[in-house]
Amino acid sequence: MYSLGEVETISKKAAKASGMTWGEAVEAGYAIRNLARFNLPNVEAFVPLFQELASGKLFRPSILYEIEPSDGKEKIGFFLGLLILDTRVSDTYFESENLEVKNVRFPLSLLGTLLSLVLNDVELEISWKGFKLMASAKSVIIKGRNFNPESVDYVCVKASYCRVKQTIEFKNRVFVNKSTWMYLENLAFQTYVPDSEVSRKTGAGSGNLIDD
Repeated sequence: MYSLGEVETISKKAAKASGMTWGEAVEAGYAIRNLARFNLPNVEAFVPLFQELASGKLFRPSILYEIEPSDGKEKIGFFLGLLILDTRVSDTYFESENLEVKNVRFPLSLLGTLLSLVLNDVELEISWKGFKLMASAKSVIIKGRNFNPESVDYVCVKASYCRVKQTIEFKNRVFVNKSTWMYLENLAFQTYVPDSEVSRKTGAGSGNLIDD
């Protein structure tokens, strides 16, 4: 079992090594943490995405506006989630938003990204074939077992402002199988600065300890 902090930290580094920007990597780590909080598949939702980015089979969009929710082109759930957060529910006067998005890969990564809304006074409903989640700070209802498909034809997203007192209890530790954890560690290792005299002097390592 790993703490959510451990999972978020190593996932963030693995995301950066896979080809994401540091900003995207931070969001990916947070999305994985949110999935774990809600007792949903978490690391497993992102590892296939990391693998495709790292291998060059998939390229991150250079501009998020290239991903239009209604254009019918294939979309990657995580990047779509960032676009929705930045353009559809970021307004101070946001009240509600309904979206139906076609042709989404890694939809659970979309859900992980949007779960941050639930922690910020938003009631969220998201569904695809064989799965539906309805969540607020007060309750979580999950229907279906198709948690983590590689791709789905449609994803429906409904979000509405709903300020309620938080009463649900989140998970604080999560199980990650050994092979998955090793894959994350190997990716994360690529972000570490090699140990050298220069790196120690510039703060990458512990440096030379000198007593005054």
